[in-house]
Amino acid sequence: MSDAKVRGENALRILNDPIFKDAMDILEREIIEQWDAVPVRDIEGRELLWRFYKTAKKFRGILQGVVENGKVASFRELQDKTFVERTTERFNRR
Repeated sequence: MSDAKVRGENALRILNDPIFKDAMDILEREIIEQWDAVPVRDIEGRELLWRFYKTAKKFRGILQGVVENGKVASFRELQDKTFVERTTERFNRR
């Protein structure tokens, strides 16, 4: 099993973990609530909270990217295995 496949499976387990989901949902919701409550004149505060929000989204996105890379690695392993099996069959027929 490839490293990318193992990492993908681990990332998927994290993304599907109810505690992780709840924590990320709470984090994003609280950031949005704080951002909404910041006075319009507090441009720096609004910008900082917006960056926190985008960072939380990026964190999820990075994990999702690891999951996708794992899926690609798994598909490639299957393709390679199939190729090796086909090649072996061809040589065994001779």
